[in-house]
Amino acid sequence: MWRQLTFYYSQLLCAPLMAIITALSVMPEFERKTVDMLKSNNVSIPRLLFAKILTTTVMIIPVQVCLWIIYMCASHVAGISEYSYALQFLQWTVVSVLAAIPVLSVQIFLSVKTRSFSYSVGLSALGGILGFVFIFVNEKLCNFYVYSLPMIALRSRALHSMSMTELMLMCAVSATYTVLFYMLSIMQLRKD
Repeated sequence: MWRQLTFYYSQLLCAPLMAIITALSVMPEFERKTVDMLKSNNVSIPRLLFAKILTTTVMIIPVQVCLWIIYMCASHVAGISEYSYALQFLQWTVVSVLAAIPVLSVQIFLSVKTRSFSYSVGLSALGGILGFVFIFVNEKLCNFYVYSLPMIALRSRALHSMSMTELMLMCAVSATYTVLFYMLSIMQLRKD
């Protein structure tokens, strides 16, 4: 049951949800030229973006915990006795919050670049759908695709704990995407 719940959530719903949260956090900075005012007052753009990433990450935590709670309630109603796995599923939920950080960084960049709520949400939906394509083409590609990282963290395709190698690979890919799109966002805001 965990696999069905988390697979569709992580591939289809998670990226647009993160895009909406990110766009709601970032878009007000472009209204009434708030970014220009912040720049003229020597507000640090890197700190501003770091705060946006941190804020959106904190906003994702209750969403991911709700996913776990929904699973636990559905298991109870369905009479499935998977409570022995409850802590393992909670652990995977916590790891999925960490896997969400690079997705949030990409979405912040898309919001900064396009300055459009609908484009950033639409691009994230396309990104999630492209994750399905990677599953069918070669599932190993998902390990390197940013919109598939929450699926990997939630263990939607493999109901066993990550090996240390898999965890290190996910952390390395996550760190690479996060730093890359954080720097691209800074460059884009400084350019404007």
